[in-house]
Amino acid sequence: HFAFFDMLATNSPDTRSAWLAIFGVILITILLDKNVHGAIFIGKIVCMILAVPLGLMHLNNAIVPITSIPISSVVFKMDFKGLIYGSGMSEKFMSLSTLIIVIFSISIMDIFETMSMLIATAHLDRTENDERVKRRIPRILEIDAATTSIGSMLGITNISTYIESTAGVIEGARTGLTAVITGLLFIVTSVIAPFASFVPSAATATTLIAAGVLMMNVIKNIDFEKPANAVPAVFTMFLMPLTNSLLTGIGAGIILQVLTHLFIGRGHRISAIIYILAILFAIVLIFLPRGI
Repeated sequence: HFAFFDMLATNSPDTRSAWLAIFGVILITILLDKNVHGAIFIGKIVCMILAVPLGLMHLNNAIVPITSIPISSVVFKMDFKGLIYGSGMSEKFMSLSTLIIVIFSISIMDIFETMSMLIATAHLDRTENDERVKRRIPRILEIDAATTSIGSMLGITNISTYIESTAGVIEGARTGLTAVITGLLFIVTSVIAPFASFVPSAATATTLIAAGVLMMNVIKNIDFEKPANAVPAVFTMFLMPLTNSLLTGIGAGIILQVLTHLFIGRGHRISAIIYILAILFAIVLIFLPRGI
């Protein structure tokens, strides 16, 4: 017998949270189908309100004085000690090699996460065309790289393109002004950021599930009549959740695409950059099987 959760165990907070998340997803689906503006936001707020009588809203440790946050100890306090370790040349070479692999893994993961968001949001926006999106990709990646680097130096959570961007696009965001306003609101609400800890996981889950479903829109662009392209794509899609790693799924998919094209005699159709990525991903998967 298998079940995702014990549906009758109403005394369990996990069960109540699961039911609330299911209700939130259904509510958002109905609102989206009715073309209600702010459907995802409304669904999240309703879940937060219902979480109160269900006993899923907790204020413990949510109130943290802003003065207690050790800003001075993290902002521009980069610590590079131990990056290159070992007494002999061989040990230093191995540590340097490991460092390069880790940097590559993190960088390529950030790039593909951003690219996946760009592709998904572009397909949600029917007013965009592929050529226009392609012209904008270099600038978007440059901005993403800059904000990621600056955020790291400030000692805060990685600043990157996130799945929630789809929520803005389906509401009509087109010019980027929505992102600017969102950023300003983050600054304004930074003093009450600790209160975010009492937002129930069910309310957060509904947003991620709804946005994830919207992103699945790009699957229809997979050419299933060409197995050499379809198999690596589907393999990538399923490996991500099974391994709990975006990088593992993407890396395995690229390697599989290269191998299938080589074995069927179409290796010339694969660009040089894909071959390089396949080799680098193979190295990462071999030497860092648990760290990606």
